[in-house]
Amino acid sequence: MANLASILKKSCMDSGECIVIDDETLKLIQKKLLMIMEDIISVCQENGIDYQLSGGTALGAVRHHGFIPWDDDIDLNMRRCELERFLPLFREKFGDKYWICVPGETADYDQMMVHIMLKNVRARKLMEKNVEQCGLCIDIFPVENTYNDPVRRYIHGMGCMWFRYVMSCLRFLSNADEVLRFGKFNKELERYAKKRIHMAKFFTVIPQKKWFRWNANWMKQCKNEKSKYVVIPSGQHQFFREMYERAWFCASVCMTFEGRVVNVTEGYVQYLTILYGNNYMEIPPESKHERHVMLEMETENLK
Repeated sequence: MANLASILKKSCMDSGECIVIDDETLKLIQKKLLMIMEDIISVCQENGIDYQLSGGTALGAVRHHGFIPWDDDIDLNMRRCELERFLPLFREKFGDKYWICVPGETADYDQMMVHIMLKNVRARKLMEKNVEQCGLCIDIFPVENTYNDPVRRYIHGMGCMWFRYVMSCLRFLSNADEVLRFGKFNKELERYAKKRIHMAKFFTVIPQKKWFRWNANWMKQCKNEKSKYVVIPSGQHQFFREMYERAWFCASVCMTFEGRVVNVTEGYVQYLTILYGNNYMEIPPESKHERHVMLEMETENLK
């Protein structure tokens, strides 16, 4: 299905059920996200833990020295070995301030990346469960080792793709009422959602918590910290398009992001070219700027 996220977003806007983020609210969201990022980076710096800006956040640092002006999130990458050091340290220091949702560990958590969610600002995006733990958040994408042997690497990749499909189906099932309401405004979305929901009913013969745990264990199965390649199975472009050579990807350089010193991959040219093409430094026309929507957005505590 072409650009599911865009179709889902447009259908939600057509339904009138979502909150379209205006410029004033966007600036307040960005300010809170910077605070969350500062807390994360403080733990990393205090404990010698490596992290890097991810995806559009890295693009923002390179092209704008901060947020892409119309962007409403911050994403980070962290190698699995560093992430496993980071989580207990962050929980100990900031557990009263944030919910920390970890794939395969947090009950009923159906995402493939780590959520660091601010407790005092309720925010719920599309395809997120309507539960207590819904807050303005930063995503941390685990960077996994993968095998040098091409056959084992292929099996690792195909397994990650399979589990990603299962997780997607389970998310559609968890959000079935909402997504089918939105589907009334787009028949392609409705057909797609019904297929995923139908498949999910077969998968739930096995308890969902087992799927969540199996997915997390499969992604992190390779323990070779000197493997030639690393991968981000939970990334936007999935396993095979988010496979990078360790030598240039895991090394970091410093850049500024909204006046703060942050880490990006030393190979940011290769990384951003893979994600966004050769013209990643060109600012797209306003007609292509992404509009952001929320199902819930508590604005009182943003100020």
